[in-house]
Amino acid sequence: MLDSLFLFGGGITCLALVALVNPILLGWRSRRDAVLALAVAGSMLMAGWAARFL
Repeated sequence: MLDSLFLFGGGITCLALVALVNPILLGWRSRRDAVLALAVAGSMLMAGWAARFL
């Protein structure tokens, strides 16, 4: 479960960083979608980190 949070969070982070540079490449509507995806990915990564190390 914790590893999947890291994997999904990392994957979403990569996609969102690509979408920040060029949102049309992934078919996303705007950079706002990419920022929202980065926020979700960040919370997933922090939840996985906190559950493992705290």
